[in-house]
Amino acid sequence: MALDTEKFFKVVNLSTSPVDGEALSAIRKAHAMLKAQDTTWEMVILGHPRKAEFTEEPSPKKEKKKSGGNDDDLIKHMFSVVRVSVKGRSSEDFIDSIHIFYNTAGFLTAKQRSALERYYERC
Repeated sequence: MALDTEKFFKVVNLSTSPVDGEALSAIRKAHAMLKAQDTTWEMVILGHPRKAEFTEEPSPKKEKKKSGGNDDDLIKHMFSVVRVSVKGRSSEDFIDSIHIFYNTAGFLTAKQRSALERYYERC
């Protein structure tokens, strides 16, 4: 299976987030996507034919995701309520950035989840 370049570049674009945790998560996700395809950054950028030579680094402590049978449905519901209720450009931009991250990465960090829940409770 070839690298899904559309998804890969969406993830890479998330690395421009002003929120360091989101930017770092995006870079790590992009690196994992490359590694899964036995590809390197060099190959993507330069089209260099060299095969990947990954070294295993210790995994950072992962944040625990809240679990539940309908967790994905709950997050989608919270986004649907919050996105139509939130007022103010900075709040809208913040919720949009979390939503884009969620749609691209497929998860929320604990801090993102907490922020979404706080906005949801205010609606």
